Amino acid sequence: MKKMEIYGRKMAGKLAMFLLIFSVASIIGIGMAAAAAPTVSIDPEYTTGLSPGDTFSVNVSVDPDTYGVKACKIDLTYNSSALTATGVTQGELLGSPTIGEPTNDYSTPGKIHWGISRTSANPTPVPTSPGTFITIAFSVNAGALSGTYTLDLSNATLNNETSAEIPSVEVNDGYATVIAPDREPPVISNVASSSITTTSATIAWDTDEVSDSLVKYGTTSGTYTLTASDPADDTSHSISLTGLSAGTTYYYVVNSTDPSDNSAESIEYRFTTTELAPTYRRGGGGAPRDTDGDGYSDVQEMLAGTDKDDPCDPNAECAACIALKPAATPTAAPTAAPTAKPTTPPAPTPEPTVEPTAEPTPTEEPGFEAVFAIAGLLAVAYLALRRKRK
Repeated sequence: MKKMEIYGRKMAGKLAMFLLIFSVASIIGIGMAAAAAPTVSIDPEYTTGLSPGDTFSVNVSVDPDTYGVKACKIDLTYNSSALTATGVTQGELLGSPTIGEPTNDYSTPGKIHWGISRTSANPTPVPTSPGTFITIAFSVNAGALSGTYTLDLSNATLNNETSAEIPSVEVNDGYATVIAPDREPPVISNVASSSITTTSATIAWDTDEVSDSLVKYGTTSGTYTLTASDPADDTSHSISLTGLSAGTTYYYVVNSTDPSDNSAESIEYRFTTTELAPTYRRGGGGAPRDTDGDGYSDVQEMLAGTDKDDPCDPNAECAACIALKPAATPTAAPTAAPTAKPTTPPAPTPEPTVEPTAEPTPTEEPGFEAVFAIAGLLAVAYLALRRKRK
């Protein structure tokens, strides 16, 4: 019984090993079968560095994978806004002579159909090795945009020497990469002026691509006689304007040009520089100017609202104000009247009366009304004295 168990275990192990080997072999066989499929490919797969106006060509290559190939046909589509097929030439794969299908065409924009078969008079052996079926020439359209465009193979059919279709044909597409020049100008946004002083201002703006900076400006709308610029390419722009005039309105536009020489210019904007601050004259030696000599500077009197040219405002008792007051005038002796003629005795001439000068109350500073009253009295007294001396 024990021997039977041992024998059973050995048989089970051998069976498991057999199944494992069979499974691995099956997988390898499937993989080899998958790898054995014939292919139709665009060669080279990638064509790069193209620009509008360029030309290039690609091959449609066939790998029969040991099958004998008597005939081949393909369809190929592409983006006709970027590319144009300009010609198709036969490759060496099928030898000569051959016959083409009556529906062969490459003139339809965006589509190519091409098929070729060997004739019975073809002396070369039916090919079993890789070769070029056809070569297709393309040009890149002038208006092509930057991008990668697919050369899309489809309906690839291979027939063997008995004209039977070869199964499981694989296709590999191709790709053409175009780099078109930049034709779009920068987009300008967020234009603003800041840091405005009496003589300077800063102008800033943004662009959606790197570009240089230029500000055109002047004091008349629509006329820009001055410029300031920066050749550095950037998306954030800032230009300082200097040497401006105070209290002046300036009109300006901003301009940006990208590395492809596409330029954009903004609408007109404006700003006004600040006014100059008022200045006050000062006396010699650095001391504040005191025009009326009353001991108060002109600035102090301006702030207090008093008259900087009147020494009696605001202090009528200051030395400068007292110096303006006339000295006391002695009473003049009466003048003898001339001898009157008998017929017409002269009338006595009345003497002018000098009004006393009103003194300001010590506790209250005179205002403008008091100053004008005093000045009037002094003028009357002066005129009266002059008449008397005559």
